[in-house]
Amino acid sequence: MIILLKRICTDTIGLYRDDWLAVSHGPPHTTERIKKEICKLFANKKLEITIEANKKLVNYLDVTLDLNPRKHYPFMKPGNVPCYVQAKSNESQRI
Repeated sequence: MIILLKRICTDTIGLYRDDWLAVSHGPPHTTERIKKEICKLFANKKLEITIEANKKLVNYLDVTLDLNPRKHYPFMKPGNVPCYVQAKSNESQRI
Protein backbone atom coordinates (compact mmCIF):
# COMPACT_ATOMS: atom_id res chain seq x y z
CA MET A 1 0.00 0.00 0.00
CA ILE A 2 2.81 2.42 0.85
CA ILE A 3 4.30 1.98 -2.63
CA LEU A 4 0.97 2.99 -4.18
CA LEU A 5 0.79 6.02 -1.87
CA LYS A 6 4.29 7.13 -2.82
CA ARG A 7 3.19 7.22 -6.46
CA ILE A 8 0.37 9.63 -5.52
CA CYS A 9 2.13 11.73 -2.88
CA THR A 10 5.82 12.46 -3.33
CA ASP A 11 5.97 14.63 -0.18
CA THR A 12 6.81 13.42 3.32
CA ILE A 13 4.53 10.80 4.91
CA GLY A 14 4.87 9.65 8.53
CA LEU A 15 3.30 6.37 9.63
CA TYR A 16 2.69 4.88 13.05
CA ARG A 17 0.38 1.86 13.03
CA ASP A 18 -2.98 3.33 12.01
CA ASP A 19 -2.03 7.01 12.43
CA TRP A 20 -0.61 8.73 9.36
CA LEU A 21 0.62 12.27 8.82
CA ALA A 22 1.71 13.82 5.53
CA VAL A 23 3.21 17.18 4.69
CA SER A 24 2.53 18.73 1.31
CA HIS A 25 4.53 21.63 -0.03
CA GLY A 26 2.09 22.22 -2.87
CA PRO A 27 -0.80 24.68 -3.05
CA PRO A 28 -4.12 23.78 -1.31
CA HIS A 29 -5.82 22.65 -4.54
CA THR A 30 -3.00 20.18 -5.22
CA THR A 31 -3.31 18.83 -1.68
CA GLU A 32 -7.06 18.35 -2.21
CA ARG A 33 -6.40 16.45 -5.44
CA ILE A 34 -3.94 14.16 -3.64
CA LYS A 35 -6.49 13.66 -0.85
CA LYS A 36 -9.13 12.55 -3.37
CA GLU A 37 -6.69 10.14 -5.05
CA ILE A 38 -5.75 8.57 -1.71
CA CYS A 39 -9.44 8.19 -0.76
CA LYS A 40 -10.10 6.53 -4.13
CA LEU A 41 -7.13 4.16 -3.64
CA PHE A 42 -8.46 3.07 -0.25
CA ALA A 43 -12.03 2.70 -1.56
CA ASN A 44 -10.75 0.43 -4.37
CA LYS A 45 -9.24 -1.82 -1.67
CA LYS A 46 -12.53 -1.68 0.30
CA LEU A 47 -10.83 0.23 3.13
CA GLU A 48 -12.02 3.34 4.93
CA ILE A 49 -9.91 6.41 5.59
CA THR A 50 -10.50 9.86 7.07
CA ILE A 51 -8.34 12.68 5.75
CA GLU A 52 -8.19 16.29 6.88
CA ALA A 53 -6.25 18.40 4.39
CA ASN A 54 -4.66 21.85 4.46
CA LYS A 55 -4.24 22.05 8.24
CA LYS A 56 -1.64 24.26 9.91
CA LEU A 57 -2.14 22.81 13.42
CA VAL A 58 -2.47 19.07 14.09
CA ASN A 59 -2.41 16.71 17.07
CA TYR A 60 -0.41 13.66 16.04
CA LEU A 61 0.14 10.87 18.56
CA ASP A 62 1.31 12.75 21.68
CA VAL A 63 2.45 16.02 20.12
CA THR A 64 0.78 19.13 18.71
CA LEU A 65 2.50 20.37 15.58
CA ASP A 66 2.02 24.02 14.60
CA LEU A 67 3.38 24.87 11.14
CA ASN A 68 2.96 28.65 11.32
CA PRO A 69 5.54 29.35 14.05
CA ARG A 70 7.18 25.93 13.36
CA LYS A 71 6.79 24.77 16.95
CA HIS A 72 5.65 21.63 18.70
CA TYR A 73 4.00 21.04 22.07
CA PRO A 74 3.06 18.00 24.14
CA PHE A 75 -0.47 16.73 23.51
CA MET A 76 -2.65 14.43 25.57
CA LYS A 77 -6.22 13.43 24.81
CA PRO A 78 -8.74 14.69 27.38
CA GLY A 79 -9.28 12.18 30.17
CA ASN A 80 -6.03 10.34 29.45
CA VAL A 81 -4.15 9.66 32.69
CA PRO A 82 -0.41 8.99 32.29
CA CYS A 83 0.94 5.80 33.83
CA TYR A 84 4.51 5.97 35.07
CA VAL A 85 6.90 3.17 35.95
CA GLN A 86 9.69 3.88 38.41
CA ALA A 87 13.12 4.05 36.79
CA LYS A 88 14.54 1.33 39.09
CA SER A 89 11.51 -0.91 38.71
CA ASN A 90 11.93 -4.50 37.59
CA GLU A 91 8.68 -4.26 35.58
CA SER A 92 10.25 -5.27 32.24
CA GLN A 93 11.27 -8.67 33.61
CA ARG A 94 7.79 -9.62 34.87
CA ILE A 95 6.52 -10.74 31.48
